[in-house]
Amino acid sequence: MFVITVPASAADDPNAFARKAQRNGADIIEIRGDLTPGFRFADPALPIMLSLRGADPSIIGDIKPSYLDLELHEAETPVPTGCKLILSYHNHEETPSLPQLR
Repeated sequence: MFVITVPASAADDPNAFARKAQRNGADIIEIRGDLTPGFRFADPALPIMLSLRGADPSIIGDIKPSYLDLELHEAETPVPTGCKLILSYHNHEETPSLPQLR
């Protein structure tokens, strides 16, 4: 699966960026809540994954993602019906044991 994150430079026409990403093989468009929370797609060419990364969860309703990528500390955030949840954990020092991750 090829996920491409929307860069800030796509602000003028996010839909054109999504169509170009699709032509180049992308399967999913990622909106980063900490970097591009204001991005909206009128008619997205691809499913949208929203990674909150500390952004206000109220943007979920505006973006209507197909996938919601939450950090473990954001896990209490309500997930909209029909949206698939991805739980992320980032530790650049070590990989925790499986029981810790569960």
